[in-house]
Amino acid sequence: MITIVTGGTNAYKTTYVEKFVAGIENVDGILSKKRFFGERFDGYFVEHIGSGIRDDFLSLSVPSGEKIGEFYIQKKGLEFAKKAIRIAIDEKKVVVIDEVGQAELSERLFYEELMLLISKEVDAVLVIRESLLASYLEKFPQLKSAKIIEVTRNEK
Repeated sequence: MITIVTGGTNAYKTTYVEKFVAGIENVDGILSKKRFFGERFDGYFVEHIGSGIRDDFLSLSVPSGEKIGEFYIQKKGLEFAKKAIRIAIDEKKVVVIDEVGQAELSERLFYEELMLLISKEVDAVLVIRESLLASYLEKFPQLKSAKIIEVTRNEK
């Protein structure tokens, strides 16, 4: 079964997912956590659920060869996250991908991993911003049977 956790920007979706999966056995995947330099938001790092290891993922200030929106994609962090997701799929764990967004709708970033997860009918928890949810349900009809949990800022 796939569970979709959705909500607006800064609705504490990642915080909700951390608490939600804490009660699930055999879970793995990645969380996207905000990265700050002092008080200044600078992007996201990915955290592997199984090990707690983090790597830089998206940055506003560290240039790289590829961008998504205003963020520079940190290739090492992207590869780290993809590998963690693929191992979780292969090991038939409950796979967490926080988050899938506009990039995957454009068949970038974690698109291949999302397609693999769907094709293998792996149990998963996907984080999708509420403004993109309808587009996901249209592009990926397999997600129409997913359980949807809407998170609001109050549920932090």
